Amino acid sequence: MMAKFNPSFVLFTGDFVNVGSDQAEWDNWFAAAHEYWIDNNGLTIPIIPSIGNHEGAGTNYYGQFHLPENELWYSLDWGPDLHIIVLDSETSISGDQRDWLQQDLAAHENYTWKIAIFHRPAYSGGPHGGNGQIVTYWTPLFDNYHVDLAISGHDHDYERTYPIYQDNVQPSPENGTIYIVTGGWGAPLYEGSPGWWTAYGPDPRYHFVVIDIFENKTLHLKAVDRYGNAFDKINASISPSYQDGLPKTTINFTVTVNNVGTENDNYDLSISDNTVPSWGPTLSEYLLEVPAGENRQITLSVTIPEDAVPCTEDKITVIATSRVDNTAKYSASCIAHAIAPKAEFRLKNLYSVGLDMNLYLDNGSKLVVKFYTYTGDNQGESVIENFVPPITILENENVPHPSGLPVEKARLVLTTDDTANEISTIASWTATKSVLASRYLAIKGEYVKPGADKPALATEYLKVKTQYIKAP
Repeated sequence: MMAKFNPSFVLFTGDFVNVGSDQAEWDNWFAAAHEYWIDNNGLTIPIIPSIGNHEGAGTNYYGQFHLPENELWYSLDWGPDLHIIVLDSETSISGDQRDWLQQDLAAHENYTWKIAIFHRPAYSGGPHGGNGQIVTYWTPLFDNYHVDLAISGHDHDYERTYPIYQDNVQPSPENGTIYIVTGGWGAPLYEGSPGWWTAYGPDPRYHFVVIDIFENKTLHLKAVDRYGNAFDKINASISPSYQDGLPKTTINFTVTVNNVGTENDNYDLSISDNTVPSWGPTLSEYLLEVPAGENRQITLSVTIPEDAVPCTEDKITVIATSRVDNTAKYSASCIAHAIAPKAEFRLKNLYSVGLDMNLYLDNGSKLVVKFYTYTGDNQGESVIENFVPPITILENENVPHPSGLPVEKARLVLTTDDTANEISTIASWTATKSVLASRYLAIKGEYVKPGADKPALATEYLKVKTQYIKAP
């Protein structure tokens, strides 16, 4: 597919093979290149390579290519308008390499287009992420000498940043450098999440990037998938990416559709989820009109079924398809997580405890809350409330949690015993201030529930003015 574009050469951002010291892997790679990597004249398409981490120490890597002197890092010109800088992200980013980079950029400052390639990206929303050393030592030089494009691999996806200058997004490419992550030529793909720098992606699809420089000195970049379809015309995201919900409750997500193309467009939206039966997610709109360079937001809603098994998840996917070019699509996903009904216990004040049915029962744990009565100075043993989980939790105690952790069966009893869960007296009673002091001092740790933290109780205790008080 790539050869059909008849490129003058290829910029390769590293990781040609899995094990760089294994010559058999190189031989297989070049055998495929000799068969398929052929231009319209029947000639093998030239490769301008940069070294990746899978090439290792580079002994075999340098034996595969005829590179300019130094080989570790080098540059070359293509015609009067394009200067190409190849850097080595697998060795020291500072020192000799940075000094050479500054000298090279200064010597080629007047070129119309300057493109740098190196393996590890400066900015990336993929699992490897950006490289702080590159941001520290190289990007200031890209800023000073206006490198137009910085192209990397390492994360196996496609991502394009906004123009960036001094670690900030800029309004136009003439004001900053655009960073491209293109790692989609065959290795297993990676999922990722956008960052503040992201104009498009991360998009985990097999692809390559085509750059055309025309006689009028304009440059055009497009991302092409394995089927020959151009993408990077639309971007979509869902926020938050993960959200909890109780059975029978509706949770909402915000879907943002961004038109990163050069013309106004309408987008058809479709939605699906992966549970059986479906949780029935819906969108507030299914057709969006988005002017070029702008975005629109809609609401994605899903109601957690009443019989949803605790700790199950529903992956919801929204696909936006361009009406101008129906090959241009983008999908974004989020997770709706069904949590168990919960019971929350809190110390209302120094005299009583309240019970709300909203404390998380993590991992399907059981929770038993007991209240004890008091008669005078003596504790009674009669239980006046015994809360147990709903039948859905009892039936699904052994359902594994999505994190893979084993399900814990726990029993939490609130008593006046000397335990970590001590909250002391929980019925109405009469006490002296000295007794209240002992109750306060017996509280373990600092309670973090709103209105029930230890500092708040301390404030309440200090307000007690009389010797004898009657609890509510």
